[in-house]
Amino acid sequence: MGLKAARMPDEAQDDKDFWQYLVMRYFWWLVVWRHHTAQSAERNKQFKEGGKYLRYLNHEKHEVSVLARMYIRADLALDEDGSYELAWRGKLATDLWQSHLIPVDTGRTPVLVRAILRKQATQPLTRDPLRECAKDITRSNTNVVPASWTDEDADDYVNHHWAKYLPQPNLEQQRN
Repeated sequence: MGLKAARMPDEAQDDKDFWQYLVMRYFWWLVVWRHHTAQSAERNKQFKEGGKYLRYLNHEKHEVSVLARMYIRADLALDEDGSYELAWRGKLATDLWQSHLIPVDTGRTPVLVRAILRKQATQPLTRDPLRECAKDITRSNTNVVPASWTDEDADDYVNHHWAKYLPQPNLEQQRN
């Protein structure tokens, strides 16, 4: 079926009670599985009684709510061919999704998100350069209107920013 068939009204996407209902009624197992298998032993302790697991369920922040975050991630990564492959390309860069795509204006422009994911897949940046590059892109977004861009436009824009944060070859080593 996929998300294309599961398009939901904006009111539902923004309704924390809707997401809480879905998690508690149908997807509790998914939240527990996600955080027991993908998180550190320390985080697993959060699922004990009195733990901090409610932050993943109560949908106070959509970038933390597991189910909403998964929906948003797939929705942003969906390409013109109907593939969700790009949603997985950023899997080694969790911070990219949670800090630099979903909760900021960049996340409101799927064509730009897809360009960032393609770039991270082909020329991955480590955590700190990735954070700085994402911040740079977010800051400069105030001067552009990426909603009407093609994939090529978005790739050019991301390439321009990405180049500043790629590791530079050591000139001394090249001379020797």
